[in-house]
Amino acid sequence: MLAKKDKNEKIIPITKYFKAGFDESVDVISQVGNLIAIGDTRKSDVITSKDTKIVTFVFERFFIRTTSSASLTVNIVFSNGISVISVIGAGGGQGFLNIDMGENDALSKIFWNRLNEQFADFCAKEITPRIGVLGGTFDPIHLGHKALAEAAIEELSLRKLIIMPAGIQPFKQDRNITEDFHRKAMVNMTFDDNYITEVSDYEMSNNDISYTIKTLAYLGEQYPNDEIFFISGTDSFIEMETWHKGKDILKSYSLAVSIRPGYREEELNDKIKSYTENYGTNIIKIKSKMPTISSTIVRNRIASGQDISDIVPKVVERYIKENGLYK
Repeated sequence: MLAKKDKNEKIIPITKYFKAGFDESVDVISQVGNLIAIGDTRKSDVITSKDTKIVTFVFERFFIRTTSSASLTVNIVFSNGISVISVIGAGGGQGFLNIDMGENDALSKIFWNRLNEQFADFCAKEITPRIGVLGGTFDPIHLGHKALAEAAIEELSLRKLIIMPAGIQPFKQDRNITEDFHRKAMVNMTFDDNYITEVSDYEMSNNDISYTIKTLAYLGEQYPNDEIFFISGTDSFIEMETWHKGKDILKSYSLAVSIRPGYREEELNDKIKSYTENYGTNIIKIKSKMPTISSTIVRNRIASGQDISDIVPKVVERYIKENGLYK
């Protein structure tokens, strides 16, 4: 359902993100709808006796650990100065997605003005939409990778997580890597049931070395209105200044670092302080406990005939067996 507009008027979609609870969001949206109906629309020409305008808001949260979701659709219908609020759906959680019909629509502008005037505390919870980038060789992908992806989505309130299998990694040029199509297939099947994740072959499709700065610059062009978070483990994070144009990464992009309690923790905290002070880097710690798994452990187990069912997704285990990988 779209707002009625002049055929020459350009409607620019607008998306706002609030780190707010489900019930709180419903209450605020409903109150603003009623404020508009009582005030603005009865004393302006935004709504006429012949017009019906509809503003739709969608609040949605995907719970990756349980592969379930909670959603709510609120339709505010304005006709003859009367608003009818239709609420569909139910759920709970934090970090909801708020979609407005268009910033050039007069009614939408009134809505956002009222929201800012009446609910400053709610508006203070607005955040810049975030895109997470999780790269790696994924040779093969394992449950540690999946756990990190899940934690990043939830703790960073990501609107999208891009999984980026590497092509030619600068630190692994001397090792034989499994063919790209196998690695990408295993990554795809691991995240097949999660619509927040997107598997990109940007690095695989390039014959150049997969430098992180190049990938982040590309994604920055694709998502100019989002905050790009590069996700790394403790070791990579601590060494980032030594990477190819690592200082440029620290100056230009946000970082999320996965930590293991007690593991190089003092050194990690010192680095976070140093990066923040020297480069102004926005850094978030991913606090969820990560399993101690590596692709090397997976490959070694397979080579020695051991079971891997407890360290890789079942679909990946089946794929490895069917294709005779890592023997």
